[in-house]
Amino acid sequence: MRLLLVSAALLTTLVASGCGAGGVTPGTGDKTNGKKLFVSKCGGCHTLADAATQGKVGPDLDDAFGPSRRQGFKESTIRSVVHEQIDEAVLPMPADLVTGENAVDVADYVAAVAGVTPQTSTVAGGTGAGQTTSTQQTTTQAQTTTETEAETETEAETETEGGGNSGPGGGNSGLGGGDAAKGKALYTSLGCVGCHSLDGSKGTGPTFKRLYDETTKLTNGQSVKADMAYLIESILDPDKQIVAGYSPGIMSAVIKPGAVSQADAKALVAYIQTLK
Repeated sequence: MRLLLVSAALLTTLVASGCGAGGVTPGTGDKTNGKKLFVSKCGGCHTLADAATQGKVGPDLDDAFGPSRRQGFKESTIRSVVHEQIDEAVLPMPADLVTGENAVDVADYVAAVAGVTPQTSTVAGGTGAGQTTSTQQTTTQAQTTTETEAETETEAETETEGGGNSGPGGGNSGLGGGDAAKGKALYTSLGCVGCHSLDGSKGTGPTFKRLYDETTKLTNGQSVKADMAYLIESILDPDKQIVAGYSPGIMSAVIKPGAVSQADAKALVAYIQTLK
């Protein structure tokens, strides 16, 4: 994992050169904002105990920085490493995920909590004495609301379709015969949740909300309809057609071409169909 290797090298270099926070002014970041940004933009890919995130795409930041902290590395040194990694992001981590003061806030937050037992965190909104973080509560509530809305929409479609006789695909299936309920589970288990939102907000990848059957512009200038065929192909071969504004190599770094079965791809698309 690049971050683990580079972090160790940078920590050693910074200490040897007497550097602390590099270009980042120590302690100037807003850790509370940094935590919110980390949960929304970084947590889908990184595990960090204080943020209650369990992303598996990138390194576990507690494992990455915990040993260095225990060896006596200063928080300012860890902050500098984190900020460096944000500024010089390498795929699958997207460039400019957070910039400017937001990048400083995230670096300050991660440096303060990575490798620290959540119960001892001093960051506002932290778990403290085993309590649930306000950010975690908000995230959980948002996920629950989204899931409830998706379930309601699926149930409504099923009722409208009359048990599968009048709607596209019928029952709990999408146009191509996929199982939307299975697709919903795959959305989480395959890691789609880390890059594709369900509420219309922009992430590392396009939002899934109202994506189905929308006309989408590609990086090659062409426009395509995000129908069953296009979406299945995008899942089976992620870099074949990239949506304008997004970079190739991010999804394919996690999900290799052909790694998802045709049946699972259909199930995911069936779920995307329900996200009106």
